[in-house]
Amino acid sequence: MRYALPLTVATFVVGFLFNFYFPLYTDEAYYWLWSKHLDIGYLDHPPVTAFVIWITTLLGDYGWSVKFAALACYALSAYFVFLLAKRGYGRDVGIAATLIFSLSPAVTVGMSIMTPDAPLTLFWTMSLYYAYKVLFEESKASDFAILGILIGLSMASKYTAALLVIFIVIYVAVKKWRMLLDKRSWLIPLISIAVFSPVVWWNYTHDWLGFGFQLSRAILKPNPLQGFGEFFGGLFAIFSPVFMGFLVYELFKWRSYDEKEKFFATITYGVLGFFIYKSFFGHMELNWAAPAFISGSVLVALRIRHYRKFFISGIAIAVILGLIIRFPFLFGLQGAANPHRRVFGYAEVAQRVKQLKTTNEAVMSDHLTNASILWFYIGAPVTIPTDSRMSAFDFWGLGANAPLKKGIYMSRSDESEALKRIYGSVELVEKFEAKKEGFKNVEFYIFRVAP
Repeated sequence: MRYALPLTVATFVVGFLFNFYFPLYTDEAYYWLWSKHLDIGYLDHPPVTAFVIWITTLLGDYGWSVKFAALACYALSAYFVFLLAKRGYGRDVGIAATLIFSLSPAVTVGMSIMTPDAPLTLFWTMSLYYAYKVLFEESKASDFAILGILIGLSMASKYTAALLVIFIVIYVAVKKWRMLLDKRSWLIPLISIAVFSPVVWWNYTHDWLGFGFQLSRAILKPNPLQGFGEFFGGLFAIFSPVFMGFLVYELFKWRSYDEKEKFFATITYGVLGFFIYKSFFGHMELNWAAPAFISGSVLVALRIRHYRKFFISGIAIAVILGLIIRFPFLFGLQGAANPHRRVFGYAEVAQRVKQLKTTNEAVMSDHLTNASILWFYIGAPVTIPTDSRMSAFDFWGLGANAPLKKGIYMSRSDESEALKRIYGSVELVEKFEAKKEGFKNVEFYIFRVAP
């Protein structure tokens, strides 16, 4: 364990430096726009993401300052993973759990792309820490109150936190039901509901659109086994094959768990089981299940310490996967195989749009992500005049309800027919192709339109 702390610190230092180089992802630009339109709720997710980005971009509106919000959340999460595991099983387990968590591919990706998963991970981890305190130690009323605040903040980060609440309740109902007789326990739901209530109010005043949007997100798959296979196999990729394999192996040792281990196992296997079950019926994103690996890191660290070779190989594989994720060109991953391809081309096309745009012309795009990244790079509002899924742009009066103006319209596909239905004048200025060594060329369509 002598190299554990330097390796963990190095992981986040490399992440910090990498974020200066790694371009902003389109979804990040969308969440950055939320921070410029602060509210108590949004269609796509609850609002904590916007407030965290607002704080870190006080340093300036840069790609790295947006990403710093993610890095800070995951670094603090790693610290609380250490505190949690140390509190339960000692310093060595704490260090091992922190290493497993910090080096997992899910965290490697997460610390460089700011999404609602970052604050969710932080407040989920802190909630687990305080839940452990109130469940297994002599606690003060303030511990119960803090847990209520943290659960509320988890829910206000991403609705997935409801699973944390459900499985904590299940554990308490089965193993610690006498806690319900303690009046302090009722501080937890009362305070968490109070913290989360602004999000409920926003949904109430917007016809429950946010809740409805999340409930409709599962995409049905024609082949249930294919959906399960892709998702279950992906779990081995985002948590390191050795550690995920160890979790599967340890599931069959449930009877040997003590009460504390059963607490961590209830959260871990409960969340994983929920999404694995759902994968038979719809497309599940891997990041949705990633919070399970917070408690999973503690569980693996506790059990794998007796298998040193497995632990070292798991860490080695995680490091290699992290290097592939960050530096794919070192491993010959170029063109369509380059995992960074989804962030390439937007800065280049934005620069071209700035060159073509005249002073009095507006800028428009075809989708919320394209509009957001253009806004970030151009530094001026962008509207979405053509048909697109509902987004925050519609609430800001910048969607299909925005007044039509003359200007430049950028899209990833040929939208000439859609534009002709709403504009009197539509001219394809050019098909812009972004080119860079190691990346597949990306094509954009740039139009000049007028009512």
